[in-house]
Amino acid sequence: MQKQCYVSTVQTQRYKKKPTVTSPLAEARMALSKVGIEPKKGHSYHIFACGHVVDKEDDPFMVKYTKTAAKGIRICPICWEEQKEKIPIITKYKHCICGAEHTGLRVQTSTCCYKCTAQRKALKGATPKGIEQARYEAKTDPARCDCIHRRKCIMKYSEYNHLPCKDCAEYTPASMGEWY
Repeated sequence: MQKQCYVSTVQTQRYKKKPTVTSPLAEARMALSKVGIEPKKGHSYHIFACGHVVDKEDDPFMVKYTKTAAKGIRICPICWEEQKEKIPIITKYKHCICGAEHTGLRVQTSTCCYKCTAQRKALKGATPKGIEQARYEAKTDPARCDCIHRRKCIMKYSEYNHLPCKDCAEYTPASMGEWY
């Protein structure tokens, strides 16, 4: 004898439009692209609710105080000069030299961020020599040792273990008498 199993279904409400979730980083990138700003590495940008984007170095840090708020409100300097409107800051955006992108109200202009390596922080943002030497190792081409500019390259890259000859635009093969 077989047992019968009854399954009931209940229809749930469906969305007319699928809800979208956006990240603050995506919104900051869109705001920068709308204004036409290509972010410089190490700079921070202030993004306001009106859509204006101001570099931190160009921002006059206009603060307006109200009766209800104990703290002042940072406002857009462009809208305040044109229309005397108090439009607050939404977020700040920074593209670090290591490639990391940060958003938030506490973002500061600096050469390094918390994601940078200890070597990069110690060199204050410069690329460590070990990384550059590894980069040049991939560009080594021993078949190009007959270049007439080789002596100049040896002097230029004397601190490195390898010469970057693979895609060199100055490569000119030398005849037998022109070597070194």
